[in-house]
Amino acid sequence: MILDFDRWFDEVLSHYHWQISTEERTKRVEQTKTSFRVEKEDPCQHKRKVMPGDWKEKMSDQARDYFKKEFGDLLIRLSYERDHNW
Repeated sequence: MILDFDRWFDEVLSHYHWQISTEERTKRVEQTKTSFRVEKEDPCQHKRKVMPGDWKEKMSDQARDYFKKEFGDLLIRLSYERDHNW
């Protein structure tokens, strides 16, 4: 979604069999892209850079170990990670 929002949006539309005009699609995509822009991160508003891997700069080793223990297998099953070596 982050790297190719247009493709992701089209996949959502297709999955739910939603049909919208080209003009409406363009409008919705641009509105959403605009709302995701982050000039300055604000943790209180849950806005951040939205870059893959950015969490590595923010998450402590302790938090990463806990997250890996609790959710590592799920992240692999959902293809967010390939293995436990992250």
